[in-house]
Amino acid sequence: MSTSGFGSEQVQSAVEIERSRDVVRHDLAVARSRHTRVCIAQVLESLTFTEQGTQVTITQVSVRPFRVSASGTTGSFGLRVHATVSALGIEVPFTVDEVGVAVGRDEITLTTEGVDQRFPRKTERRLTQLLVGRALALPH
Repeated sequence: MSTSGFGSEQVQSAVEIERSRDVVRHDLAVARSRHTRVCIAQVLESLTFTEQGTQVTITQVSVRPFRVSASGTTGSFGLRVHATVSALGIEVPFTVDEVGVAVGRDEITLTTEGVDQRFPRKTERRLTQLLVGRALALPH
């Protein structure tokens, strides 16, 4: 089995404004829970799909929490998913980081993806703080 030898990176963000801070606290608790990590890993491990007539599988899945610190937030979580996509005897590792922060009723997520490499952690932290700064600039 061989790896692909190529790498790519992608990033996206989203903001949801919830009806109350209690909803935000609940969502953070769910995101931080071991049950959530186990569930994500089980769903990904069972994925097999066909892409342009080729069977693709996801294997070697691990879902781990990581610490997120961004000043001005009322809560945060970090989840790192590492797995391998396999097709035609080629295995390509990928990593997805889900960073979530709360600012009042705002739930802000930053999702970074790296194929054959992790998204640069320094850039991820800088983008997270930029999103938090934008949220703090708005009235709450």
